[in-house]
This record gives sequence, structure tokens and C-alpha cells, in this order.
Amino acid sequence: MSPCIRSGYCCQTTPCPFGEAEKGGTACIYLVGDTPGRYACGKYDEIVALVRFVRLSTTDLLTTY
Repeated sequence: MSPCIRSGYCCQTTPCPFGEAEKGGTACIYLVGDTPGRYACGKYDEIVALVRFVRLSTTDLLTTY
């Protein structure tokens, strides 16, 4: 996977599973920023927290049994 260059292309094409398409369009409503190279995901922190939680939960389950 290539590193993010913050172009906004991905979020403008279609939202990821955590996103939501803007009304009447395909761009994600959580895309923040107004300049290519400076775009960002407005849900990034929430997604990272969820991934960490799932990893910890999975690790706990694996070590418990």
C-alpha cells in the first residue's frame, strides 16, 4: 500500500466503510481540508481507536483460551 499523500482522491471517489457519501454525490462527508495535499479524514482518530480496541480485544480472547 502506498503512503497517503493527502490528495483527497480516495475520499472524493467513494467513502471507505467508515465514511458516508455526501448527499447527491460520491465524496465522503468526513473529508476535511480544502487544498490538495492538505486533505485529511475527519474520522481518522475514531477509526484508529476502533482498530486498537479490536486488536486488544482479539489479543485478550486469544490469550484467555
